Amino acid sequence: MIIAAIAPLSVDVELFLFGVASIAGIVITGALLDRHPRLLLHGSVALFITAAVVLLLGHTSPPAIIAATVLWGITFGGAAAQLQAALTTTGGADSDVANWFLPVAFNLAIFTAGILGAALLTNFSGLVLAVVMIVAGLAALMLTICGRRTAFPALL
Repeated sequence: MIIAAIAPLSVDVELFLFGVASIAGIVITGALLDRHPRLLLHGSVALFITAAVVLLLGHTSPPAIIAATVLWGITFGGAAAQLQAALTTTGGADSDVANWFLPVAFNLAIFTAGILGAALLTNFSGLVLAVVMIVAGLAALMLTICGRRTAFPALL
């Protein structure tokens, strides 16, 4: 057991854990989105930031890496549904048009993150990605707090 605890984690195991956690995130989102959309979105972004902090501080510890992977997966799994619900609510009569932009935004974000990640990893250690996750997560949290009344009005 001690040998397994200090052995490096393989990419396939990490991706498997991320995938299972993403499915759990979808289930959690499905269970809570209608009743607690604001709390769910704020909690998801906070968990994303927590995952980044755990990764930054525990990057040499396999249990910390696993915890960060699971937290990140949970937040990622439910993100699309949470964002789509916010767009639908905010878009009102034009919600169908607003929702057309979500896949475009996701694709642009993935493209930009790939380019930014490659540029950062060329010049810095891998820990810079955790720092970027924290900064991006804090920006997202501020945006969700500022938009909380528009995207997710209080339920009656």
